[in-house]
Amino acid sequence: MIHELETPDALNAVQDGRCHVAVSFAYNLVPMPDIGGLVSHPLLDEPVLLALPESWRRMRGRVGLKRLAQENWIVGSRQSDDLLLAERVCALAGFVPRIAHTVDDYDLVLRMVSSGLGVGFVPKLGLAFPSAKAVVVRSPRGPPLRRRVQALTRSAFASSPALKALLSEL
Repeated sequence: MIHELETPDALNAVQDGRCHVAVSFAYNLVPMPDIGGLVSHPLLDEPVLLALPESWRRMRGRVGLKRLAQENWIVGSRQSDDLLLAERVCALAGFVPRIAHTVDDYDLVLRMVSSGLGVGFVPKLGLAFPSAKAVVVRSPRGPPLRRRVQALTRSAFASSPALKALLSEL
């Protein structure tokens, strides 16, 4: 059975035994705190990229975020991670991002960017949607941005054959 839960709820469900595994992610600039009693199994480490409207197509190479200080920004709406990532990265570039939209779907972020409604960060896996062809994708200047996806489970379940099979599939 699969239950879609927000990260804190999913971790609580694993801790108290209602679920066996929680799949979650964290950005390198917004790390997840150590969760006592849970074992982390890394699944994916990928770059986080900048999605820009078509008008940026001629821009080559990495983008200095200071150039985006007057743009509207699009971030995730479910948890604070996406907002914190945008705030921290933009702070390193010397400005506070103007968060104009919060949505919960990478495809929708890409569609909004392609419509000129703003710019936003998208992990590489989020670029698998056909809507990614309508945006310009660049790496931002500054520290490399990464998203790490992991499976978390109780230590008692960590060596289970069922978990090993699930991790192999994931």
